[in-house]
Amino acid sequence: MIKNKNSEQIKIRNWVEKNKNSVIKNLINLVDINTWTKNKHGINKAYGYLEKDLFKKIPDYSIKKYKQNNLGDLLYLIPKNALKKKPIILLSCHIDTVYEINRQKIKQTKDKLFGPGTCDMKGGLIVAIYSLLGLKELFNNQENIQLLISPDEEIGSTAYREIRKKIYQSVDYAFIFESCGDKDELVQERKSIYQLRLNTKGDGGHAGYYVNKNKSAITTMMSVLLKLDKLNNAISNSSINIGVIKGGTQANVIPEYAEAIVDVRCFGDNNMRNLLNEIKLISGSEKVNVETIIGIPAMSVDDKKLKKILSLLKNSFRKENLNLRFEKRGGGSDANQISQYGALCLDGFGPKGNFSHSSKEYVYVDSIFQKIRLMVNILSKFI
Repeated sequence: MIKNKNSEQIKIRNWVEKNKNSVIKNLINLVDINTWTKNKHGINKAYGYLEKDLFKKIPDYSIKKYKQNNLGDLLYLIPKNALKKKPIILLSCHIDTVYEINRQKIKQTKDKLFGPGTCDMKGGLIVAIYSLLGLKELFNNQENIQLLISPDEEIGSTAYREIRKKIYQSVDYAFIFESCGDKDELVQERKSIYQLRLNTKGDGGHAGYYVNKNKSAITTMMSVLLKLDKLNNAISNSSINIGVIKGGTQANVIPEYAEAIVDVRCFGDNNMRNLLNEIKLISGSEKVNVETIIGIPAMSVDDKKLKKILSLLKNSFRKENLNLRFEKRGGGSDANQISQYGALCLDGFGPKGNFSHSSKEYVYVDSIFQKIRLMVNILSKFI
């Protein structure tokens, strides 16, 4: 256990240096297991791998597994001797990835590790786990730090909602391990995300006789979608992506039905409400129905709560020769949900990488080690 604060950073660095081979080995083995969101067997197999090795090194934790029929488990690690007097900290990660079949071979170069999920977010998961291991070995204390691993973040974390809600309501701070920004920025704001299904009906008929008289469902849908496309950047950096269009049966039949799936994003929940009202107004004027498929609130940070730990964060970043910076992102994460329940929620504690959700995905190896050192340093100030 470290007693001299002046030697703290040196001991953290030495500990990470000693464990470098273990970190990369475990990350490679984890990446090698396909954990596509709907691959329940693969996700639970990955959990089994973690339990056989890494979780045994933190015996002070109880492992709770919540189960569903169609998805992998929600894994929740909590200290056996939790200290209620100290602020409760949640480390939030996800283990699922986006492809049913791995489209990328694992490859390591001098400075990068390539493979599915290396950046999003198995690299971040490894950082979180080794942060707990470092706290155990160097400080012999993690009684107020929890770890939650989600199996379905890539599809909006829609399962286990009531369980998650109880966990989120019980914590004071939440650190999310999505990858950091290009300049190691943390994330303090994310867009609200809605996916909408639009559908409409037309008159139908033979294209040779009724095309000038009968209404086409596709033509109606196109008219609405073109108007919605003009709402891009109209409200708080809003983005509207027309992702899927379906309609018609064959070329000589006037379409009786058309459907579209639209992704809508903007910063701020009030802005999203205004944007959705505008979409419904435009759609309703042409008798196009609007149905919400997914609705995810915006992530934002309480500035007053952030101010209380700002100095701590700046000092920890400085020890890694980093400047504390923040950025906004258009993509969502579990931070969108967690931030709704009162905890100070910061995202982007995972390692630096690129090309998530693609066959070129990679993570910078040195960034993994740096983020472990950073997190051990930050978390040690809370225990």
